[in-house]
Amino acid sequence: LSEYYLQNFETLAADFFGDTWLSGEQLRWGFPPSAVLGPGIMAVFLLLLACFNFTNTSMAVSGRRLREIGIRKTMGGRRAQLIAQFLGESLVLCSAALALGMVLAEFLAPLYNSMWDGIELSIHYLDNPGFIAFLAGLVILTAIIGGSYPAFYVSSFRPVAILKGKLKFGGTTGLTRVLLTLQFAISVLCIVAAIAYLRNAMYQRDYDLGYATNGVILAPVSGVNEFEAFRNELATDRRVQNIAGSGGHVSDYYYRIPVKYESAEHFVETIGIGDGYLEAMDIDVVEGRGFSVDSETDRKESVLVSKEFVRKFGWTDNPIGKRIVVADTLALYVVGVVNDIYTDGFWKQVAPVMLRYVAPEDYRYLVAKASPGNLLAVNSAMKAAWKKVSPNTLYEGIPYDRNLRTSETINGNVVKVFSFLGAIAILMSATGLFAMVSLNIIRKMKEIGVRKVFGASAANVMRVVGLEFLIIMAVASVLGGVLGFVATDSMMDAIWEYYRRIDALTLLAAAGLLFAVAILSAGHKVLSALRVNPVHILRDE
Repeated sequence: LSEYYLQNFETLAADFFGDTWLSGEQLRWGFPPSAVLGPGIMAVFLLLLACFNFTNTSMAVSGRRLREIGIRKTMGGRRAQLIAQFLGESLVLCSAALALGMVLAEFLAPLYNSMWDGIELSIHYLDNPGFIAFLAGLVILTAIIGGSYPAFYVSSFRPVAILKGKLKFGGTTGLTRVLLTLQFAISVLCIVAAIAYLRNAMYQRDYDLGYATNGVILAPVSGVNEFEAFRNELATDRRVQNIAGSGGHVSDYYYRIPVKYESAEHFVETIGIGDGYLEAMDIDVVEGRGFSVDSETDRKESVLVSKEFVRKFGWTDNPIGKRIVVADTLALYVVGVVNDIYTDGFWKQVAPVMLRYVAPEDYRYLVAKASPGNLLAVNSAMKAAWKKVSPNTLYEGIPYDRNLRTSETINGNVVKVFSFLGAIAILMSATGLFAMVSLNIIRKMKEIGVRKVFGASAANVMRVVGLEFLIIMAVASVLGGVLGFVATDSMMDAIWEYYRRIDALTLLAAAGLLFAVAILSAGHKVLSALRVNPVHILRDE
């Protein structure tokens, strides 16, 4: 009697990774919540960065509008009208930005779809009133956040103080310094994430998973006759270095089964392999021996185990000859130990692995090994050979390791996403810094002229002009580095079990890039202040 029931996804994942065997095809686990929420969190950071940049720029240039505000208030203009004007200007700018963003989204959405297999994002506005309401609310909220402080603060000035020239406003204040620091901190966070994922991609590319991750093609076959016919077609191709048969495969096709040794019992990932599989997959036997060709004894009672298998059962002495019991029924003997095999790649902790020797009648896959440079050509040759062997069935050869390919895809795409976000963040921060430095120099031109008259050195003038911005960038580098380390490491830890941890080199590279962008964006303004003739400054003053 069959019984069907619904099972929660969370408990399904727990059962799959625990010691409960679920028969049949299992659903692969999805992305962890932190990995899914990461881009959304970065979007919020970018929106805040834009608000900070808008607020900073508005406050920095407000000094140029003081006379306008003073005259309007003298002519009877009310403060509420000025506030409405400032917020209205902010709303118009945010609405224009939304329109431009919607146009860009039409081009960026297909690009994002092309990065991920199986994802087809489409943008619909008219048939989604909730989304339209969200966008409208977002524009209003952004306009209030970006324009409220200049609106309420500048409109509170007394017209007498403005028109008499007693009021000096613009340049850097405590709030603008804080906002500029947060801008650059968010930029550093994006840079840290991009560099960290790029370095992790190179790390995982060279990581030893215990088997060949490149140069191997796996093709399903139906029985020994199809396997032998297929093998004979490929045997004459000199580009094919090894051909082997197997009942499973290290990175995709294996099963979990309980194994007992004395009082200890654990679930073990088991793979059925045939002649030549160890050589084709570059699996090294580090102790004992491999399976003997056509050995009936090895098929019935011998196994190879991984180092993690030895550690799991606590074998501190020689593991060769150990007697284990599989599924409480079958007694097997260990004849060899292989290096750890990461059956799930970088996704989870390495598991104990047991290799069984299977007869050709149990072959389900043909494994062909070639040099990486010839891999695609050999795959095409195998496809042509398959048409001769089985013209009525589809060729399903896989010329790569799925786990490694998936990991490379995630790394590469995340690098692209964070590089894009980082470039936007740096661009906005650079524009904000340029405006702040420019206005700060204008406010201090008289001081610079007096210092140069009294023989101040270039270093002294640079200290006057740029010291506070160097301090801001230094603080932002530390703050952004800490946030980038925590956020990126948490995301990587949620996605992978084995990844490259963020080190000091990544943080220093992010800070160095930040300072380089700052120098390029505002450096020529500082040099202009150094070259200025003090006579012209003091005469104008």
